[in-house]
Amino acid sequence: MHIQLLTICNCVLHIIESILSQEELPDFYEENLKIISDCCTIILQTDFPQFNLEIHQLYLCKARGKVVRLVHLYQSKFAEYFKDY
Repeated sequence: MHIQLLTICNCVLHIIESILSQEELPDFYEENLKIISDCCTIILQTDFPQFNLEIHQLYLCKARGKVVRLVHLYQSKFAEYFKDY
């Protein structure tokens, strides 16, 4: 079950990253930046003790890496929207 949750999380982050690679920030992301930011913060800050197997840690590490890439992408391309978060 944990692997599926982490896989879904990684897929969603990958989709967000792909869409943010566009030149212009889509309205959906601008309108939901607070929610996206909160979710990314949870992924980065929570220890998730239930993900105790090495494979869980690998998927969690991938998710955290994707969050860092998203933050970098937001800051470099859309700083005016991201400054509050």
